[in-house]
Amino acid sequence: MEQMGKVETLSKPVGFFYITIAVLGWGLSTSFIEFGLEFVNPLPFLSYRFIVATIILFPWVYAKKKKEVFRLLEKRLVWIIGVSEALGLMFQYFGQKYVPASLSALLSLLFLIFVPFLAWIILNERIKVSNLAAALLGLTGAMMIALEGEFRKASSSSIIGTVLLLLAALSYGLYITTTSKLTRYGKEDVDSLALFFAVLLIISITTFLSTLVSGQDLEMKKEAWIWLIGLVIFSTIIAFIAYFEALKVISASTASVVLLLQILVPFFIDLVILRRSFSDWVWVGSIVILFAMSIAVVAELKTND
Repeated sequence: MEQMGKVETLSKPVGFFYITIAVLGWGLSTSFIEFGLEFVNPLPFLSYRFIVATIILFPWVYAKKKKEVFRLLEKRLVWIIGVSEALGLMFQYFGQKYVPASLSALLSLLFLIFVPFLAWIILNERIKVSNLAAALLGLTGAMMIALEGEFRKASSSSIIGTVLLLLAALSYGLYITTTSKLTRYGKEDVDSLALFFAVLLIISITTFLSTLVSGQDLEMKKEAWIWLIGLVIFSTIIAFIAYFEALKVISASTASVVLLLQILVPFFIDLVILRRSFSDWVWVGSIVILFAMSIAVVAELKTND
């Protein structure tokens, strides 16, 4: 597939290394958020995550990357990337007020189904059989983990919650696809740190304004800070920069499937650190997800762009 004149500067194995770093960072976010929410309301915790990351990076970015950031903020596509991620996070949070946690996890992962079609519309990527097969397998594995064989849970969801979580999945799909359009198919090389900071700033503004509108208490106890710092450093700064680097050489459809690995990270933490046990459905679902990722990775490595 021709990339509109842009020359790749990373090899695909390096791209998969970067996407693995992103997956680990975002997978750890589940545990950081779970522990942090014991001391702070969810929406303020979400906005603090991005605001603190923005403050940490601001001095260095202003000194080294301010021209690139201002240039990126002039691009409509960058605003679409930032707002789509912010909306996905907020839709998922509000959707979970109406839908059981297991089903909400399943519905938010439906971005797997949206991405190949969004990539076809936005990126002119051909919809491959491997993309669809990997997406359906990954979604099946996620369903096994989320529902653990109790499929009757699906009938208890409310219409409002389901619609909100479908909007979250669509927003995440749009985020993945538009990021790929800018970083992989753009005519000019995009500085990953400058792009990350521009998107970070947009998400910070969007989530903070939403927090103010929601009327939730902004106070955060000191016990929450250790989890917030972990969330900012590993799950925000490192993970997002690695993700933007990976999308320079990995297709949006493949990235969407590989990102499923993040659902396995908290299960590993539960097993090793918290000593929790899981059903056979969780184990089988995990294996199915790994198989789906293998299909996507092998197919991508065989592709000659």
